[in-house]
Amino acid sequence: MPEFDFEEMFNEAPLPAYILQDGVFRLANKAMAGITGYSAGELPGTPFTWLCHPDDSPGLINVVKKLLDGGEHPVSHNFRGVNKQGDTLLVKTYLSRIEFDGRPAVLGQVIDETRQSLAEEKLLADRHRFFSVLNELPAVVYLQSPDYTIPFANRLLRERYGDPEGRFCYDIFHGRKTPCEICRTFRVFKTGRTQKREKFRESDGGVFEVYDYPFWDVDGSPLVLELCINITERKQVERALQESEARLRRITDNMLDLISQTDIRGKYLYVSPSHGPVLGYKPEYFQEKTIFDFLHPEDLKRITEEFYNSMRTSSSGKAEYRFRHADGRYLWLETVGNPLFDDSWSVTGAIFSSRDITRRKQAEEEAVRQKAYFQQLFESSPEAIVILGNNNRIINANKGFKQLFDYSIGEIKGKLLNDVIVPGEFSGEAAFLFDTVSGGQVVQREAVRKRRDGTLVDVSILGFPIVVDGKQAGIYAIYSDISERKQAVNKLTYYSMHDQLTGLYNRTFFERKMRELAAGAHMPFGIIVCDVDGLKLINDTMGHDAGDALLKAAAMVVKKCFRQGDTVARIGGDEFAVLLLQSGKTVVENAVLRIRAGITGYNETNPELPLSISVGFAIAGGPGANPGDIFKEADNNMYREKLHRSRSARSAIVKTLMKALEARDFITEGHADRLQDLVAGLAVALGLSRRRITDLRLLAKFHDIGKVGVPDRILFKPGPLTPEEFAEMRLHCEIGHRIALSAQDLAPIADWVLKHHEWWNGQGYPLGLKGEEIPLECRILAIADAYDAMTSDRPYRKAMPSGEALKVIKSCSGTQFDPYLVKAFEKNYKIFEEKKGIFEKEEKNI
Repeated sequence: MPEFDFEEMFNEAPLPAYILQDGVFRLANKAMAGITGYSAGELPGTPFTWLCHPDDSPGLINVVKKLLDGGEHPVSHNFRGVNKQGDTLLVKTYLSRIEFDGRPAVLGQVIDETRQSLAEEKLLADRHRFFSVLNELPAVVYLQSPDYTIPFANRLLRERYGDPEGRFCYDIFHGRKTPCEICRTFRVFKTGRTQKREKFRESDGGVFEVYDYPFWDVDGSPLVLELCINITERKQVERALQESEARLRRITDNMLDLISQTDIRGKYLYVSPSHGPVLGYKPEYFQEKTIFDFLHPEDLKRITEEFYNSMRTSSSGKAEYRFRHADGRYLWLETVGNPLFDDSWSVTGAIFSSRDITRRKQAEEEAVRQKAYFQQLFESSPEAIVILGNNNRIINANKGFKQLFDYSIGEIKGKLLNDVIVPGEFSGEAAFLFDTVSGGQVVQREAVRKRRDGTLVDVSILGFPIVVDGKQAGIYAIYSDISERKQAVNKLTYYSMHDQLTGLYNRTFFERKMRELAAGAHMPFGIIVCDVDGLKLINDTMGHDAGDALLKAAAMVVKKCFRQGDTVARIGGDEFAVLLLQSGKTVVENAVLRIRAGITGYNETNPELPLSISVGFAIAGGPGANPGDIFKEADNNMYREKLHRSRSARSAIVKTLMKALEARDFITEGHADRLQDLVAGLAVALGLSRRRITDLRLLAKFHDIGKVGVPDRILFKPGPLTPEEFAEMRLHCEIGHRIALSAQDLAPIADWVLKHHEWWNGQGYPLGLKGEEIPLECRILAIADAYDAMTSDRPYRKAMPSGEALKVIKSCSGTQFDPYLVKAFEKNYKIFEEKKGIFEKEEKNI
């Protein structure tokens, strides 16, 4: 076992230690040297009183002496030590009596309490300052010990209850002699946790907020610090705020506007009930949703940027956007948003007030559309539109204005309208129109205005005021070119009084003039009635164009015979009447003579179609005469003359038609003459009588008299006819029949003229007769006519040889031609060829 080294262990001990013997240090370890400032080698032999404050040396010497004299040990002693640098230290030493080198000695250990003492002094100073602060607080503060006594109370509590220190809390605050059954402060002693409560003072209605804090005194004693803050005013403010919030909530809950609150991310924290009726959602539907969940896709980006910019800049804003309704459609909302702040003025969210502006937006969109429509209408309208200021100066004009008046807006903007398009003679009328519209009235009338080149144009003007916010801001003037309409109206007016074919007054105008005469004015007066003879025959034979030409000629002849003031009218298809005012018998008779002279003169210069007019007249001599009776008398007189003239008139017309047919015969180069020889030769071969041969020759000459009514475009066409043209050509049979019946010389052959194109097999026209139902003369003419047509040049072909023509006729035997007559023609056709022109002589000698 190794030898125990006491000095080494003593020297390395962590606590300062020393050995005293004979009043001086015998040993001192390193730790002792450390707190005294001496080295371990300097202390041995040094009186221990050197390290003791002079005032504390007697007490320390006395303790050491008693210990060496056999007193109790170990003992502790506090004294003030002095280190080598002269600094005073607060130390505690523990002393024990020992034997050292065979003699009594003292073993001492030292604890430096300088720092602890300073800390205790500081703690006491802090306690003093703490209680000083508590004393001046504007709240009631006191300490309560576990035995219910109050070791401390601040100034406010002492002012209210006097000096409570050392008294029981239940006696001071509650007037009790014993502790409360449930003392709140004891909960703090028991749990060690702070308690908070509100306490009301009934006498003055005050309210205190009470805090009970666990508290330990500097000596470690447990206490409770009770802090009572008067929150009466705050409570009143809170109640007022709550009432205000309640009122605000009631207001927002009942507002028609949509009130909502969100956090800084747009999440809904509150929505007013009005969201239900307007948007179709219950308020709770918005929980856990953001405003962005309901935005129209086209508005989402814009509103999102505006929202976060408002949160970032703490700024208010206003926006319009589309919000999804519960039924899926979108409503337009106008929203005003304001940021919300916390106590540190940091933005916590926003509050929004929104209003349904769907109708307004629709109205705005409609207004935009209407404006676009109006602009398009203004620019594209064919009407001339000009916008005027209240001073009658031009603000704008459309393309139609340029088209009508030839002025562009650049040339006339700012000018007075009257200086631009109003003729001088109409300036007063234009000024009146402007004043009328300026007075708030709408005007519409017809007027005359001038173009850029000075020409006048009939226009219809529509002017009406432009009213903005109840005030007249200008005038719209719309001009329509009514020149064509005016012309049409004038034409209608003209045609309502005139006959369109002849240009004379019509029956309506004539009858109106007759009614005016019934009043007895313009006496005496005469009436002449004229009727064109043979008009029906002309229409039936030569067509209505020829008849119309005859009527125009008659109108011209009659009109030239009268004065400017006389009324000449066409009162029927072929009837004219003349009214001569303030005219006696001599004047009327002279007028009739002029008419007859005019007819004679016309016929002399127009022999191709003679004009024949039957005339009758009557005179009203006194005021009692009835115009209707006078007209009837004149009409009767005209018909009596017509009866005497009708036959001669028809004969003259027929002669004219015969001449017209002869004039057209050049197209067949003597066709009628050759045909007469052919039919006469065949008739002689058949043994027909002289009278029948004579009528047959007349038929050969005039069978095509109806062609005078066939248009030249068909008659002279160099080629086959179309079905329509052929149908019109076939009418010449019926036309010829009517002509022949109208002429005494041709009446015997009228029936043959009608039937000369009938076929043996019934396929001819116009009646579809067959076989011997067809007159013999027509059957003879059919063969002779076909033969001569084939052996003569025509506009559309050359003549064929007679042999080939005979073959064609034989091929049509039994279909187009009578077979018996075809054989007779074949037997004798060579004789016909050799003796052309002699049959007429032979026929005359028979």
